[in-house]
Amino acid sequence: MLKNNSCSFSRRWSGLVLFVVGFGCTGAAQAKRVNPNALPNQQVQYVLTDPVSDLPLANTPYVLMTPHGNKEVPIKPMLTDDKGRTREVKEAQKYDLTDPAAPVVLVQAEGNGSQLLLLNLNDANRDPTEADAGEVVPSHVPKAAPYMIWNKDSNQALCGRANAQGFTQAYFVPANGVWNEGNYILHLKNGASCADARVAMAELNDDMDSDAFERGHAYAREHFVLTNKQADGFVYEHASDLIRNPSADIEHGANKRALERAIDLAKGKRDAAQLNMLGYGLGFERHAYKRSLPLLTEALNIEPNDCYYLNSKGYVLMRQGDLKASRELLQASDVACQAARIHGGTEVRDQDPAYPIAVNYAHLAENYGLSGDVYMANEFLNRALKEGAVRAKDEIFEVLKNLGEKKMVSDANLQLFALYLSYVEKTEAKNKTAVEGATKKNGKAVVKPKGQ
Repeated sequence: MLKNNSCSFSRRWSGLVLFVVGFGCTGAAQAKRVNPNALPNQQVQYVLTDPVSDLPLANTPYVLMTPHGNKEVPIKPMLTDDKGRTREVKEAQKYDLTDPAAPVVLVQAEGNGSQLLLLNLNDANRDPTEADAGEVVPSHVPKAAPYMIWNKDSNQALCGRANAQGFTQAYFVPANGVWNEGNYILHLKNGASCADARVAMAELNDDMDSDAFERGHAYAREHFVLTNKQADGFVYEHASDLIRNPSADIEHGANKRALERAIDLAKGKRDAAQLNMLGYGLGFERHAYKRSLPLLTEALNIEPNDCYYLNSKGYVLMRQGDLKASRELLQASDVACQAARIHGGTEVRDQDPAYPIAVNYAHLAENYGLSGDVYMANEFLNRALKEGAVRAKDEIFEVLKNLGEKKMVSDANLQLFALYLSYVEKTEAKNKTAVEGATKKNGKAVVKPKGQ
């Protein structure tokens, strides 16, 4: 299956999760767009201002965390000009960045092995997609509003009250530690205590006990300020965690009910992305093809030409043994992915449009290999390798291993795979070196952005 960055099992729900880090001196800043009438994909600038005084921050180190950022490019700190303006960047999302609740925040940090964690509580309670649908989504947090920042990876919580601009307190956290990702920022209500909220979050992330999840979910709905999409997001994420956890029994009791609830929710809201995720998980992780394929079919009924969904169903059908139907879907997926690459339709899913194409070629190679067609298996393996997609290395390696066990891989493809592997290793080493170099520069911490 293609790893869809925008809809992966491990994704954090966009309206609920916001983590931003920065570089430079103490303090924090908000970003205001210089040309507010700019259209998407135009070059724009931002003026960085102090959130308290609203004065521009001239000649100040900054790292701008905006929706247009390339997640594969290591962060490099830059300086504002004498009027507090950033460099020009290409705006790729239709956000009104003059809105204080827009997802644009600058955070500066001190060195000494720590980062300054500062978040905009307004962003935790705003979902542009729901606002477009007519739902009233809060975009302003009252002064002194209580909040909790909860880290899923460390099971730690930071609590406090927002300032007049809706920002949390500033917390120094270890550089490059678990606080780099996995953070939820939650606006609390109805007298929720930090201790109780922490327990609820731990229960919400219990991937074994759906009874505990239900207790946490009930508490969250009553005591957290959530949009409907955020509340649903907990349901989907819990179901995905259950599927991925081989120790969790999803055929009986509360776990079965939790999974059925997520499926019913996705069906009721015609959420193709979640139908695809649940369907693929059931097919790939649990080999429950009879339950998986109807969900994947329904996702395609909603979005029939989505190259990711076509790949998901084609891959699951291949695992089930229906090679002919699988091949037809994988070929259709290839056509859709190629068209998306030509017309720029990959949206935010992939910074590298070669990735989904390489994965489709790899799956087609495996499909032909399973049918005994050595020539076509090597043809598509060759195409997958020539795409040079670094992110496709796991899928390509798995296919090459499977074909190799059947002694189907040609010498030419073995040589090409060695070149591809060398390229991947050099690219990953280069990216790692760039990140480490930025981290060590001037003894201060810089962290690459988390993938959505």
